[in-house]
Amino acid sequence: MKTLIKQIFEINNLVFLVAFFIAVGLIYSTVKVVYKNYTLQQKVDVLNGEIAVLELEKENARLNNEYYKTDAYLELQAREKLNKVVSGEQVLILPKQDQEVLDGQAAPDLAGESETQNNVDQWLYFLFGRQPG
Repeated sequence: MKTLIKQIFEINNLVFLVAFFIAVGLIYSTVKVVYKNYTLQQKVDVLNGEIAVLELEKENARLNNEYYKTDAYLELQAREKLNKVVSGEQVLILPKQDQEVLDGQAAPDLAGESETQNNVDQWLYFLFGRQPG
């Protein structure tokens, strides 16, 4: 029994055990640093993506500002907001209900009628403006 204990605590075995624990510690710290670098790189990638998005938004805002300074934008706004026209141009004023249909917002009462009418009746209504029947 004493020889077994002596063999365990011999200098060679102690050096081996110390070297083993040092190696385990180095491996653990290396893995820890690699994992930290990995998570930091992920954060850097996310931030780089956000920077790219913000740069695109900045460029878009700059281009919009340039467009707002053009005569074409001023003319468009004058037409829409102030109902201005170019000389020689004729304006067609539609009733509000027809304007909603042109804008893609079908009026609820027209939507119900078009579903129940057949194609020929719809064309007659479109061409002649009267309800079939």
